[in-house]
Amino acid sequence: MFIYFRTHLKNFILKLVPAENQNKTIKVINQSCHVSQQYLGGLAMMIACLWVMYGIGFSIVGVENALFFAVLCGILEIVPFVGNLVGSSLALLMVIVQGGGSGMILGVIIVYSIIQFLQTYILEPLVVGAEVNVNPLFTIMALVVGEMVWGCQV
Repeated sequence: MFIYFRTHLKNFILKLVPAENQNKTIKVINQSCHVSQQYLGGLAMMIACLWVMYGIGFSIVGVENALFFAVLCGILEIVPFVGNLVGSSLALLMVIVQGGGSGMILGVIIVYSIIQFLQTYILEPLVVGAEVNVNPLFTIMALVVGEMVWGCQV
């Protein structure tokens, strides 16, 4: 909806700003658009890294159609919090359906846990932070503070 109505939102914001600040506001809006494009580029690179890691991890565990579930789990990472849960649930459900034992189920949980840790504390600060020109240390501190305040990943 934001993408579809972006022109209306921009015009609305410009109507709220006094006439003498219009040029400055347009500059800020354009910079925001540029940063969001860089963020999406970094997110795409991170998802590609997740595809590789999930593919390797699920293959080692022995999940059938490991590459399909790797791509699915990577794509679902776009949706914060819910994507994580849905991706891990679908992978676990597939392991159960294919008759995997408790070792395989535990393997999928371990793979998911390790990759989520790597994504949150290494990939996001390095890949996404580099694309948006944010210091990785600041990104890690923001993640830790967010987790302490809200009790979940940011």
